[in-house]
Amino acid sequence: MPIAPIASFANKEFSVSLNRIYPFTDFSLSGSINKEIQEREGQKPATYIKGLGLEALSISIPLVAQKNVNVRSELESWRTIRDARIPYYFIVAGKPIIPNKMLLESVELSDSIFDLSGNIVRGTLQLKFEEYAAAGSATKSASAKRANENCVDAILAGTTTE
Repeated sequence: MPIAPIASFANKEFSVSLNRIYPFTDFSLSGSINKEIQEREGQKPATYIKGLGLEALSISIPLVAQKNVNVRSELESWRTIRDARIPYYFIVAGKPIIPNKMLLESVELSDSIFDLSGNIVRGTLQLKFEEYAAAGSATKSASAKRANENCVDAILAGTTTE
């Protein structure tokens, strides 16, 4: 009888069965608000709340080479998902962990053990995800535009910004 996965992301399923051991550990989910501290003369600063920040998720996947798990192949497949830059829902117990999709930001392999042939027989993947609320654009931020304009003004005036 097939066992339902513990969790899933993209085409990956986390599960534990007689044929395959593929769990995750060190689950961490965090979120914040975006705020700006505004100085006020003679008073304590004011707090301007801009809105909600993006949720962040991280997990570790302990990998051991076995019948249905190849450490190098797992590393490569997670890197392929990251490089595709496509957001997916992170599903736990059949429901998305947050209402929006998540984007896989980073993939790191640590604690690696190699056999005499150079095959990775053990390692730990650390994956970091960030909430994907909406697609952005390639325009420069306001602060980057101002910095660029200041440099141009300084060059035209014959001075430097240092």
